[in-house]
Amino acid sequence: MMNQGKQQMKKALRILGVVATFGMFFVLVTGATVTNTGSEQGCGRSWPLCHGKLIPQMAAATAIEWSHRADAAMETLLILPLAAGVFWLYRSRREVVVLASTMVAFVFVQAGLGAWAVMYPQEAGILALHFGV
Repeated sequence: MMNQGKQQMKKALRILGVVATFGMFFVLVTGATVTNTGSEQGCGRSWPLCHGKLIPQMAAATAIEWSHRADAAMETLLILPLAAGVFWLYRSRREVVVLASTMVAFVFVQAGLGAWAVMYPQEAGILALHFGV
């Protein structure tokens, strides 16, 4: 019985991993769209809210920037349970624990770099890090 539950958990984690992978693709696409359309200030200097609201009135630039933030928030909500499941199932495999920890750390590093890019003057180094990470 225990083995069957573990197999179901592994299957669920695989599915969650695939969904999170596609989610990250959408975060990248919406981030590129923000840059390519010049919508970086679509939400003003407000972060994590957009113009101080969870769901603001949507002009084109605001909708583009807000969609990137919403995608990133949803991706975080996928990565955290994925990492927790990986930690629980594979805690004896050091390399998996290190990679899962790194995955979680980089989600928050990216969010921090995104926040910095929004709230402070556009510094080339910060933007390069945000794009590169």
